[in-house]
Amino acid sequence: MTNPASAQEYTIEAQRLVCPERWCASGAWLVQRAAQLSDVWQLTHATDGGVWNVAATEPVCPRCGTTLVTTLELEGGRGGGEIIQPGKLLDWLLTL
Repeated sequence: MTNPASAQEYTIEAQRLVCPERWCASGAWLVQRAAQLSDVWQLTHATDGGVWNVAATEPVCPRCGTTLVTTLELEGGRGGGEIIQPGKLLDWLLTL
């Protein structure tokens, strides 16, 4: 008996991610999951073309080990953070 889902060929496009650590300065990476291994990531450096294979549950920087993020996440445009931080501006807005 075969599982038809496991027999399908999946093509996943590379995603452009960056290392959020300023001191690392590794820049952008083109990241995609390895074809046959779920916890192996293939990272290609966007500038010099160097290729790394990293075994991890999520894509991490091969130079410093920090989880890679999208540029949107890096700029704070996505995530659990509040839009307006507590303080005088928020207090004023709540009075309106």
